[in-house]
Amino acid sequence: MITREGSRLRVEGSVTVDNVKRILAQGLAEIASGALEVDLSRLDQSDSSMIGMMLEWKRKKPDLVFTGIKPDLESLARLYGLNGLFPGK
Repeated sequence: MITREGSRLRVEGSVTVDNVKRILAQGLAEIASGALEVDLSRLDQSDSSMIGMMLEWKRKKPDLVFTGIKPDLESLARLYGLNGLFPGK
Protein backbone atom coordinates (compact mmCIF):
# COMPACT_ATOMS: atom_id res chain seq x y z
CA MET A 1 0.00 0.00 0.00
CA ILE A 2 1.16 3.53 -0.76
CA THR A 3 0.18 6.64 1.14
CA ARG A 4 1.21 10.18 0.31
CA GLU A 5 2.27 12.97 2.62
CA GLY A 6 3.11 16.06 0.59
CA SER A 7 5.92 15.09 -1.77
CA ARG A 8 6.71 11.88 0.14
CA LEU A 9 5.32 8.46 -0.66
CA ARG A 10 5.26 5.85 2.07
CA VAL A 11 5.24 2.18 1.03
CA GLU A 12 3.76 -0.02 3.75
CA GLY A 13 3.10 -3.73 4.14
CA SER A 14 4.54 -6.04 1.53
CA VAL A 15 5.59 -5.76 -2.09
CA THR A 16 5.90 -9.11 -3.81
CA VAL A 17 5.30 -10.58 -7.22
CA ASP A 18 1.64 -11.02 -6.19
CA ASN A 19 0.92 -7.29 -5.82
CA VAL A 20 3.77 -5.41 -7.46
CA LYS A 21 1.86 -4.42 -10.62
CA ARG A 22 -0.79 -2.56 -8.64
CA ILE A 23 1.74 -0.81 -6.40
CA LEU A 24 3.97 0.02 -9.38
CA ALA A 25 1.06 1.69 -11.19
CA GLN A 26 -0.02 3.63 -8.09
CA GLY A 27 3.54 4.82 -7.50
CA LEU A 28 3.99 5.91 -11.11
CA ALA A 29 0.83 8.01 -10.86
CA GLU A 30 2.06 9.63 -7.64
CA ILE A 31 5.51 10.28 -9.12
CA ALA A 32 3.92 11.89 -12.18
CA SER A 33 2.01 14.23 -9.87
CA GLY A 34 5.11 15.45 -8.05
CA ALA A 35 6.29 12.91 -5.48
CA LEU A 36 10.01 13.37 -4.76
CA GLU A 37 10.76 10.81 -2.06
CA VAL A 38 9.78 7.22 -1.29
CA ASP A 39 9.96 6.12 2.34
CA LEU A 40 10.40 2.35 2.67
CA SER A 41 10.81 2.23 6.45
CA ARG A 42 7.38 0.63 6.94
CA LEU A 43 7.90 -2.09 4.35
CA ASP A 44 7.39 -5.44 6.07
CA GLN A 45 8.18 -7.85 3.25
CA SER A 46 9.57 -7.65 -0.27
CA ASP A 47 11.12 -9.80 -2.93
CA SER A 48 13.12 -9.10 -6.07
CA SER A 49 10.04 -7.55 -7.70
CA MET A 50 10.55 -4.61 -5.33
CA ILE A 51 13.94 -3.92 -6.91
CA GLY A 52 12.35 -3.95 -10.36
CA MET A 53 9.68 -1.53 -9.18
CA MET A 54 12.26 0.82 -7.70
CA LEU A 55 14.23 0.76 -10.96
CA GLU A 56 11.12 1.62 -12.96
CA TRP A 57 10.30 4.51 -10.64
CA LYS A 58 13.89 5.81 -10.92
CA ARG A 59 13.70 5.48 -14.70
CA LYS A 60 10.61 7.70 -14.73
CA LYS A 61 12.06 10.17 -12.21
CA PRO A 62 15.86 9.91 -11.93
CA ASP A 63 16.06 12.34 -9.01
CA LEU A 64 13.60 10.31 -6.92
CA VAL A 65 15.08 9.56 -3.47
CA PHE A 66 14.48 6.37 -1.50
CA THR A 67 14.72 6.50 2.29
CA GLY A 68 14.32 3.90 4.99
CA ILE A 69 15.80 1.06 2.93
CA LYS A 70 16.07 -1.94 5.22
CA PRO A 71 19.20 -4.14 5.28
CA ASP A 72 17.54 -7.09 3.51
CA LEU A 73 16.46 -4.93 0.56
CA GLU A 74 19.83 -3.20 0.47
CA SER A 75 21.51 -6.62 0.43
CA LEU A 76 19.30 -7.72 -2.45
CA ALA A 77 20.21 -4.58 -4.40
CA ARG A 78 23.92 -5.30 -3.81
CA LEU A 79 23.40 -8.86 -5.02
CA TYR A 80 22.15 -7.44 -8.33
CA GLY A 81 25.06 -4.99 -8.49
CA LEU A 82 22.84 -2.01 -7.80
CA ASN A 83 24.47 -0.70 -4.65
CA GLY A 84 24.71 3.05 -4.89
CA LEU A 85 21.81 3.31 -7.32
CA PHE A 86 19.44 4.20 -4.50
CA PRO A 87 21.15 6.99 -2.55
CA GLY A 88 19.34 8.74 0.23
CA LYS A 89 18.63 5.79 2.47
